[in-house]
Amino acid sequence: MIEDTTLELNYGRRYGFIGRNGSGKSTFLEALASGDLALPAHIDRYLLNKEADPTDRTAMQAVVDFAELEVKRLEAREQELMEEIGPEADELTGIYEKLEKMDPTTFHARAGELLWGLGFKKEMMAKMTKDMSGGWRMRVALARALFIRPTLLLLDEPTNHLDLETCVWLENYLATYPHILMMVSHSQDFLDGTCTNMKHLTPEKKLVTYKGNYSMFVKTKTELEILQEKEYKKQQIEIKDIKKFISSCGTYSNMVKQAQSRQKVRTGSESYMLCFVFHSFFSFPLFCFVLFLFVLAVTKFILK
Repeated sequence: MIEDTTLELNYGRRYGFIGRNGSGKSTFLEALASGDLALPAHIDRYLLNKEADPTDRTAMQAVVDFAELEVKRLEAREQELMEEIGPEADELTGIYEKLEKMDPTTFHARAGELLWGLGFKKEMMAKMTKDMSGGWRMRVALARALFIRPTLLLLDEPTNHLDLETCVWLENYLATYPHILMMVSHSQDFLDGTCTNMKHLTPEKKLVTYKGNYSMFVKTKTELEILQEKEYKKQQIEIKDIKKFISSCGTYSNMVKQAQSRQKVRTGSESYMLCFVFHSFFSFPLFCFVLFLFVLAVTKFILK
C-alpha cells in the first residue's frame, strides 16, 4: 500500500488525505486507528467510518453514553499508569486535562449543541437510532467523535449524507480542531476550508506532504510537474548532444585510436622541434667560430 515512507503528524495540523480511488486510503486510516501502525501511547485515536448502531437509545442518549464511556476509558488509563509508572508518568498530564474538560454536568448541553449543528431538531434528538436512516445515524456517530475530541481524529468521507448547510457547519467546526485531524474527502471545497496540509498517496506508493489546502496542493504539484518537464527536456537535449558527439567520432575504439594518433603526432612534433634546435645550434659556421676561439686561446697560452 505504502512503501519506504515516514509518517509525520504534527499537533494542531489538519491533514487532507488524497489519492486515486482504490489506492488504500481507507485501509491506511484503519491501520492507524487499530494500532497496526505504531504511534506513541499517549496519542488516543478515533476513526469515524461508519454510522452509529441502530438501538433503542435516542440520538442524545447515544452521544452522552459515548462520552461517559470515554471518561471511564481515561480513568482506567490513569489507574494503569499510576500502578505501572507512578505519578511521574508524562501521559498523566494529558489525561487530567481531558478529564477536566469532560464535565458530566455539561454532557447533555454539549451533545445538544453538536447535534443541532449537524441538523437535528429537538424532536429528532429524542428519536431512537433504530428508527433513523443510515445518513442520520452517521450524523450521530459524527457528533460522538466531535464530542470526545481525540488527539488523532480520523474521518473517512465525513460529508457523505450531509446537506449543504450541515457541510458548512462541519467545515467551520473542523477548521478550528485543536488536535490532529486526518481525513479522506472527495469534496475539494471542504478540504480547502478545513486543511492546513495535504498528504498525497502517489501511484508509486509514496506518501508526500504538501503545505496548504487542496487548492495550494494543486498549484504546487502543477509547478513541480512543469519544473520536472523542463528538467527532462534539458536532459534529453544533453543526451542528444552526447550521442551526436559519439556518432561523429565513431565507436569508442575509434575515439581511443584518434586520441592516440593525436598524441603520437604531438610527441613526434616535439621530437622534431628538439632535433631542429640541436642542429640549428650546432651548425657548421658556428662550429668553425668555436674552433677558432679554441685555437686562439691555445696559441696565447703557448706564447706565454
